[in-house]
Amino acid sequence: MEDISNYRVSLIVPTFERCQVVTDLIRHISSIEFVGINRERIEIILIDQSNSPCKDLLSAMDECKYTIKYLRISHPSLPNARNVGIRESAGDICIFIDDDVRLNDHFLHFHLKEYTDEKVCAVAGKVTEHNLTGFVSLRESNYRTPRTMFGISFLGLYYPNRGGVTKEFVYAFPGGNFSIRKKIVSEIGLFDTRYKGSGQLEETDFAYRLRRKGYKIAFSPYAEVIHLRVSIGGCRTISKVSKWYWRFHNTTLFMLKNKSLITFPIFLISFTLIGLWLARKKKPFLRNYLHLLKGIGGGFTTFLREKMVGTQNYRVIEYEDRYTNYSDN
Repeated sequence: MEDISNYRVSLIVPTFERCQVVTDLIRHISSIEFVGINRERIEIILIDQSNSPCKDLLSAMDECKYTIKYLRISHPSLPNARNVGIRESAGDICIFIDDDVRLNDHFLHFHLKEYTDEKVCAVAGKVTEHNLTGFVSLRESNYRTPRTMFGISFLGLYYPNRGGVTKEFVYAFPGGNFSIRKKIVSEIGLFDTRYKGSGQLEETDFAYRLRRKGYKIAFSPYAEVIHLRVSIGGCRTISKVSKWYWRFHNTTLFMLKNKSLITFPIFLISFTLIGLWLARKKKPFLRNYLHLLKGIGGGFTTFLREKMVGTQNYRVIEYEDRYTNYSDN
């Protein structure tokens, strides 16, 4: 059993065009006294990809009782933002959350607890959705077991289970609530920035690479976040048709990287039919359908021509783009 008593934690939050949302999150985190870990072993790393800095956010960071590192970068890309967060982090464990979530005081404790197993190199947390009728856990154990969490079939279809209730080892993790051992990055690499648009499947790709090395991903239903599903900013800034294009692009890239080439023709048939079904929802039908098929071609091109790269277009300009609040621990 590994000793985690002195582990440091970096809580990494990518954000994009959500000034008030991320400001509220920083104030929320500052109001929490996390159980089982000393304040001096916690840091928040905020990766802001917005076009301009947010004055309210800077005020909230000044008032925060935890150490905050704030970086504003010029290239909106979710996997790129994660990579910047990892490189800037001082923690042994990097925990990634969305900017529109709420945590409880045991959140960090339950993530860290799973790392007493030396073979565990990532933890998938539970995501509970909040809607107008209250809190709803998506696809609980009576629908699919947590083992299929954010996996992907040979048809290119997702298993979007984020609300399991049983502790066990899983295939992948939800992008809005997971953690990794920082040292594992030197072995398996950073997040693949070729996943573009909404970044769909970038975290699943990372999880598959981790498991191919023989490491475990533990699911903890107690490391839970409440997801507010804010309708503005973030990955929701792109249009629906553009979102479909990048889904087709990213899924094609993922399948070529992580699945057997024998089953790839089945995936192509599956997504050709899915494209027909999606394109009929929005006029003009033919233009939209060809756009989705272009996404598949784009995934092919990306896979064949581009090498995996790490952090790109990463710039830091004094004060406006880089800010550190060292809390009085």
